[in-house]
Amino acid sequence: MRDKLRLERGVPVFVYDLLTSSLIYVFASKQQLYSSINVHHTTLNSCLDLGTYYAGRFLFSLDEVEDLPSVDLLGLEQLQELVRGVKLSHKKANHFAASEASRPRRARSPKGIVVENVSDAKLSMNFPTITGVAEHFGVSRSTIRSYLSEGKLLKGE
Repeated sequence: MRDKLRLERGVPVFVYDLLTSSLIYVFASKQQLYSSINVHHTTLNSCLDLGTYYAGRFLFSLDEVEDLPSVDLLGLEQLQELVRGVKLSHKKANHFAASEASRPRRARSPKGIVVENVSDAKLSMNFPTITGVAEHFGVSRSTIRSYLSEGKLLKGE
């Protein structure tokens, strides 16, 4: 009964594979597509309204594209397996790109700071960061930065 109503009242959705440039499946309705290949309704509507590609590979259309052939239509199980594989690889690729984009970037990599004692070379020291120098001499990081940029000598210890 459901299938009969779906065929009578449903709006067919055509699925095209961009890799093969062909029609690969025709769903009887949007609801059948949602439940068969686990596409959220807002995602499907976005793909239909904006013409965006689902998982970077599939085009959903309410109209048949006459320029693209429908030579080999897939069975539902074949389509589900194909979509599952493409979604998985697309998700991994997007996750990698997103994680690379969200990774905090340092303005500069720490190069280390050499503090030289001009009167006694044995008292010269190496510090990995400005913070280490500031803590050792009991001053702020901004003071160390200004001394470094202006080339001043730090008097004291």
